[in-house]
Amino acid sequence: MNKCAKLRECWLSRDSVTDDGPAAEVEEGFIQAAELGADGDLSGALHVCRMVAQDCAERLRS
Repeated sequence: MNKCAKLRECWLSRDSVTDDGPAAEVEEGFIQAAELGADGDLSGALHVCRMVAQDCAERLRS
């Protein structure tokens, strides 16, 4: 399975009933980053985006 297909499978694995899984985690991370950015904490927003990117990269490697 190529990396794009693996990421898509991981993304779609969320449970629509409980709204958990990788897609919800990434969405929550970007919401948190947007809130930090809106509050003027650009460093915090960038940190959250980096953490989301690292998490996605780890999922691709596993």
